[in-house]
Amino acid sequence: MATPNNTVKTSKKRQSPIARAEFDVKGYDNMILVIYKPYLDSARRAWGCRFKFTAPLDTEHTIFGENSLQSLILALKIAATTLYASDLYKNKKIGVFGEFGGRLIFPSPQSLLDIAPYPF
Repeated sequence: MATPNNTVKTSKKRQSPIARAEFDVKGYDNMILVIYKPYLDSARRAWGCRFKFTAPLDTEHTIFGENSLQSLILALKIAATTLYASDLYKNKKIGVFGEFGGRLIFPSPQSLLDIAPYPF
């Protein structure tokens, strides 16, 4: 994989958030999803994009791709899968704007159409 000469490796510790979404969760304070700026991992020769959910999902993943755009798109898809496949969603305990069990501000992956409202 070719990388631009002017690309600088960014440490995960220095990544800055580029997007944030808040979800209503029954019985909890609001849950937050944060998407971080993609970074080049020179050891893997791939771009990584990290996302993080606060409690109650309380999970964090770094998704790798061939370029920054691919890693960002894949991170969004995995974040959507995490939400729509969660027990919170299946039990209608997570929502947005006070509505639970419906659309969660972004589309679901094709594989979850039987439980999620609309596809990527």
